[in-house]
Amino acid sequence: MTERLAEALAAGDPGALARAISIVEDGEAGADDLLARVRSRLVALPHRIGITGAPGVGKSSLVRELARTLRAQSSRVAILAVDPSSPRSGGALLGDRIRLGALGSDEGIFFRSMASRQSSGGLGPATLAVLDLIDGTGVSHTLVETVGVGQLEGQVATAVDTVAVVMMPGQGDAVQAMKSGLVEIADLLVINKADLPGADQLEAELREAREFSSSRPDDWKPPVIRTVADGGEGVVSLLTEAERHRLHLVRSGEFERRRRRRGLAHRVESNG
Repeated sequence: MTERLAEALAAGDPGALARAISIVEDGEAGADDLLARVRSRLVALPHRIGITGAPGVGKSSLVRELARTLRAQSSRVAILAVDPSSPRSGGALLGDRIRLGALGSDEGIFFRSMASRQSSGGLGPATLAVLDLIDGTGVSHTLVETVGVGQLEGQVATAVDTVAVVMMPGQGDAVQAMKSGLVEIADLLVINKADLPGADQLEAELREAREFSSSRPDDWKPPVIRTVADGGEGVVSLLTEAERHRLHLVRSGEFERRRRRRGLAHRVESNG
């Protein structure tokens, strides 16, 4: 059964992916064998982009527009939205799911909402495994939107290749991002709703915060990007900078090192 499911995943069957994710999330029999088969087949790895930030900054709208733009380029996209957990069932709160609109009927976009299950890092315990399953379907990009409830979300950096920290003007986000350590994990600093008053001040604060943040082992200086997701403004620039970061990781060897560390972290998590 796992061999047939792995083959269906490799063929890009969205129904097979949904079934495989359920098997892994629920810890059903055959989950480890399925993951092993999928990982053994991986050739080209999609670019995983994490979208994180405080509630209300427009992460879901930004993810929607990123997916729309990628699809216009004929890319196949997966979206993994990690939502707050229901206090009753531990399941994802459907009201917090991204509003895909017309994109919801696009067969080139796979969407899955997962519960964080009270994970302190913003990502649920099965997230790494689910992302590996998605890798096996041949998508070009996986967009991971984290829960964003104000806690440290450094765990997202262990699951994706590029971390976009999203802020908006007028909320003191730059200071809060510095205090919470988000600037330290950011590969891209995004000012969404940049048409609002205070965007210039926020950009200046972020550039200053970037200069005073700890030095990075990958020698990358996070760019500051302005977007207005509801109008699609700045989304192409954001994707351009994300691709520039991916190429930087590949050329420096950091892309492969991160993937190796991620595999080790998953094995430790599984055994622990």
